[in-house]
Amino acid sequence: MLDGMCGRPAPGVLLRLEFRDDRGWRPVVSGTTVNDGRLPAMETHEVEYGAHLLTVDASGYFAGLGALAPYRDFAVAIHVRDTATEVRLVVYLSTASFAMYWEHA
Repeated sequence: MLDGMCGRPAPGVLLRLEFRDDRGWRPVVSGTTVNDGRLPAMETHEVEYGAHLLTVDASGYFAGLGALAPYRDFAVAIHVRDTATEVRLVVYLSTASFAMYWEHA
């Protein structure tokens, strides 16, 4: 997680990862990013083949900086097709927008 306004990692951002099975979405991993912008619990999680939903709650992060974003949180649906390839999901935050991209490790 990167703070696009300050050009540094974004600690304190609440993330939630869910997996979709035949009964709907079920929680997999959640937590708050650490000083380098990573969520350590997500790094050790074995990702399953199939649909995932990543929810990013940026409002608390921006409130801690004294800023207000026009959005509270956002969610991105991801379909994992290859569990053997290690990738990183990079998220850039700003009060006006956000961007994401996959990076092969």
